[in-house]
Amino acid sequence: MGAGSVFGTAEKVFTDGICYLFILLGYPISKIFIAKYICPRLFEFKDMISMGEIMGSFYGKSGQIITGIAGIFLSLGFISAQISAIGYLFYFLIGIPHFYGIIIGTFILIIYSSYGGIKSIIRTNSVQFIILSVGFLLISYTALKNIEAIREYSPHAVSKFSKITSPNLSVLKEISLFLVFCLPFVGPAFVQRMLMTKDVSQAKKAVYITGGLETIFYCIFASLGLFAFILKPTLDPNLIIPFIIDYQPIFIKGICVAGMFAVVMSSADAEMNVSSISLVHDVLNPFLSIISSKDLQKFELITLRSAVFLFGFIAAIISTSCKSIFDVIIGVLDFWGPVVLIPFFSGILGLQASTKTFLYSVVAGIITVLIWNLFIQTDIHLIESLVPGVLANIVVFFVSHYTEQIRTPKLIQT
Repeated sequence: MGAGSVFGTAEKVFTDGICYLFILLGYPISKIFIAKYICPRLFEFKDMISMGEIMGSFYGKSGQIITGIAGIFLSLGFISAQISAIGYLFYFLIGIPHFYGIIIGTFILIIYSSYGGIKSIIRTNSVQFIILSVGFLLISYTALKNIEAIREYSPHAVSKFSKITSPNLSVLKEISLFLVFCLPFVGPAFVQRMLMTKDVSQAKKAVYITGGLETIFYCIFASLGLFAFILKPTLDPNLIIPFIIDYQPIFIKGICVAGMFAVVMSSADAEMNVSSISLVHDVLNPFLSIISSKDLQKFELITLRSAVFLFGFIAAIISTSCKSIFDVIIGVLDFWGPVVLIPFFSGILGLQASTKTFLYSVVAGIITVLIWNLFIQTDIHLIESLVPGVLANIVVFFVSHYTEQIRTPKLIQT
């Protein structure tokens, strides 16, 4: 849980209404599929360290490299969202302009990410999650305590939030967004953490608990968007969380600021760690088999440290140009869902497709997303490009696979 969950949920409920809460509840629903079908299969790959390596076992070097590249894009989007959130926190709480807040946040993140590793991230996440939980539960209590007294002064808010549908979105758009969040977006960071669990039972339990907690916290963050709209309808949506924190008593404010910085930094650090591994282990290593193991280890260490600086710099550039944290998250999923999602699930669930089938499906997914974004989706009321992209990937993947299955016996007979 990071800036996308906290800032993004409050932002979208503030601008588009309560419908976004129902859209986001698709994400916890996807955890049921992941826990039931994906977690048990992942333990067959316990000796691997990345999602790209697993894909490489299905589709060869092409599968590993493409997954590594897609994983880097995905992580860069998540890192950018966290850095942008840090910039907004600095801007509202200290008065530093958003741009300089991003620069400071990036510098701190690079130093923070240069040491430790995924295990240290997981250990600190537990403490950080407790701090965030306590802080936002206190905020929610304060909001609910005052909302009845404030509501009578904001009839526009009552009208806006009493409707399930949004005036800014069509029903088709809302349904497509809900379907997007229902898709089980298993990413490199998630796979890496699941491979570190003790057994299948622990992994499934962790996923179910995560889904339940996400449901609770999405409701909390949505209520903050509502509370902010009642208090200040003209507020910049990106500043909702800092605004709500600043509205609290001093002791609650301190807990919330510490919790927000801790969670945003740890989320960014985790994605920075994963993106560096994707670059070194999945993208570069397949080309470096001729190097001796000793030299390869030195090269990996140097490249991992260098990647932290490179990705921090790129994420800072993206952060300065993004207007909505939530839209950044949706945008980077276009580089992941239509490329990796279906081939990964197919391999995990035992469907042995060829490298050629994988490549065809990747090309189909990317082309569909590009055409949809450039030529079709010119109106906000159309469905998200991710949906047709994933559908194109599914159709081409299975048509290609079963066409090969039909042709293969004929070739053997001849």
